[in-house]
Amino acid sequence: MARQRAQLPGNIRNGLKYLNDHCQRVFLKKCQKQSRDPRQLAHTRIELIPGVFGAMMGYTPRYEPKMHGQTPDWLFLNAEAKPHFLGEVVNFHMNDVIEKRMEKALEIDDCWCEELPGSEERLYQGLKNEKITKYRGLADTVDLPFVLFVYGWFEAFLHPMEIGFCLRDRKCGLFKDYPQLSGLYHFEDAAPLGREIVYPAYHFRFYASANASRPLMLPDGLVPLPIPDPANLASSRVS
Repeated sequence: MARQRAQLPGNIRNGLKYLNDHCQRVFLKKCQKQSRDPRQLAHTRIELIPGVFGAMMGYTPRYEPKMHGQTPDWLFLNAEAKPHFLGEVVNFHMNDVIEKRMEKALEIDDCWCEELPGSEERLYQGLKNEKITKYRGLADTVDLPFVLFVYGWFEAFLHPMEIGFCLRDRKCGLFKDYPQLSGLYHFEDAAPLGREIVYPAYHFRFYASANASRPLMLPDGLVPLPIPDPANLASSRVS
């Protein structure tokens, strides 16, 4: 395990230090199985970031816990070591057809000039079909809040307005349709404009559901890049 860990990027090695030994082994074993699938391996590495963020908020993250025959991405324990909420990570890309056209165009001209479609409908269907429908029953069974962590890859240009519409549309918003969903984090690694933050980081913005059967309020925040060693966590708290 030590050899495999040494082959990982420095950010991932530091990120693993926020997990216990068992969770590190689970993560490394998964990475090993995906070593010949770069896209899926990149997705798995992104799965680690919400665990680091949760640890920085003061929770104890458990990666892929086995719960009633299912394996959610994360279970977060509170300071009393009691389960506090479930978390599922979503990697959101541009539409496959457009993404391939974009990649081909960038190989030739280093630019993309076509208009991009909105992401609201595709995001709604993806979150509903891939995550909410799958885990809402588990959330009810274990009686815990359920949170989605949505990572928008750069080429997807996922905008906060699109997420807000997907969650809160009066006719078909996910919060209205699925009370098991307590909230959603949108996180990205794009450097923000303005004066508040001037260094690279994964930025997390929380959307709380007013219709949740198990309400949960969580803070916005960030995971600095490079990811700090947890030994220095006291000086690197989520702000």
